[in-house]
Amino acid sequence: TRPIVVLGMHRSGTSAVGGLLSELGVFMGKSLFAPQKNVNEKGFYENAAIVGFNESLFDAALSSWDDPLLLDKAADFDSLYASHGARAAQLLQREYGDKDLWGMKDPRMSVLLPFWTRVFADCGLQPAYLVLLRHPAEVVASLRRRDGFSAAKTLSLWLAHTIEAFLRTGNARRLVVSYDQLCAAPAECARRLVECCGLAASGGQISAAFIDAGLRNQRASGAAVERDDPLQGLALRIYEGLVAETATEADVCTVRDEFTCRFMADPAVLREHLATVKRSEVHYRQLFEEAYGSLWWKAALPFKKLEEAIRGNARHGPLRSRD
Repeated sequence: TRPIVVLGMHRSGTSAVGGLLSELGVFMGKSLFAPQKNVNEKGFYENAAIVGFNESLFDAALSSWDDPLLLDKAADFDSLYASHGARAAQLLQREYGDKDLWGMKDPRMSVLLPFWTRVFADCGLQPAYLVLLRHPAEVVASLRRRDGFSAAKTLSLWLAHTIEAFLRTGNARRLVVSYDQLCAAPAECARRLVECCGLAASGGQISAAFIDAGLRNQRASGAAVERDDPLQGLALRIYEGLVAETATEADVCTVRDEFTCRFMADPAVLREHLATVKRSEVHYRQLFEEAYGSLWWKAALPFKKLEEAIRGNARHGPLRSRD
């Protein structure tokens, strides 16, 4: 069994590479998310079962993919192996056990690697990793448009996903692909991907027709690139170093340490994230209150009482006579 894991920050071209892998004969999952207009017109190539499991890991760690403190959560994600590792192994067997060549694509994997690398090792799997890099200014523009994130929050997330994806795959087969290269020279990127993952022997045909540069909505030339901004400066150091293949693991660790000390606990970013969490809490509380006062809830109440009574009797066993 040969797995291929696609990593990278959200909105960085991971879906395009997932689609390219599918075109090359890599099985990407049984239940893939459908395309979404103005977000991902050609599809996400994400297995819903894997994404759902990853979301449950975030829940267990009281975190989320947009948590500004993700770099500080590595130990929390690693500790989940004891309680969730067996389920993860069963999930892989159920979803991919009958496939010789398969792929997983979910940007959440980038920061959840402390957990997943242990699962892969225990399952005897040695994945090839594809790490997607998109210019941080383009990701800032994309997430501002989609989610309303500030530049500081997006850059914090970009750094966390990129740093973790690179540092935790250093001992594995790995290919770093820039989104610029993918759009400008898709056939060459496909050739490198096939070579890295050993796809040629599987009979897959090298074709990059799936890649459509016309779907690219953000460009660094039209986005704000502020090299004097310290946070964006850190992101650019990693981006340019990795694209040019000059950045070492030590270089990335230096940026990680500087980011952790100076920016990860930025009060403005934390306040923004807390406001997002609070808005979600208020929204779902209002939905519950509306449902609680609705006619269908009142109509269902007798059935709920009956269900509770049946469950209570089942817990306490059959009633006995006093005789």
